[in-house]
Amino acid sequence: MESDVMELTALLERQASLYGRMVSILRREKAAAMAASPAVLEEIRLEKEPLLDALAAEERQRAALVDRIARSMGLDPDAVNVTALARVLGGLAGERLDACRQSLTRRLETVGRLNREVGDLVACGLRLVQGTMALIGPLTQPGRIYHRSGRFSPGRGSGRIVSGNI
Repeated sequence: MESDVMELTALLERQASLYGRMVSILRREKAAAMAASPAVLEEIRLEKEPLLDALAAEERQRAALVDRIARSMGLDPDAVNVTALARVLGGLAGERLDACRQSLTRRLETVGRLNREVGDLVACGLRLVQGTMALIGPLTQPGRIYHRSGRFSPGRGSGRIVSGNI
């Protein structure tokens, strides 16, 4: 079990490192969103994909390891997480595990905040584009040039006055 705990500690450190890379990428993504740079945003998206795959693999490994440690300690694996393991272990191993958990938690909070900020920027940009399209859309549509009655209706049509009676 001691080797499993050491492995879990190393895994949490790797996860924190990967999330540190994600923080760096998200900061660049935020700057690219503020600069409205689609080419850079696409490059960043391509860079994030393998990192997200690596994070998912590490998370599956972490869950399996916590499950294995919990079973070896006679605990219910569904009721145990890293915080609970650190508490049950106590001593230096528990302290080290808890320190790794805290570091990872801080990184996850930063990733969450940056992700929300980037999402808000992209949503704001989308609303600006939609508003602009709503504003200029009618101007690009063919308007009525004349009315059959020969009447002019202010605010309608293209502004030309042409009678239907020739």
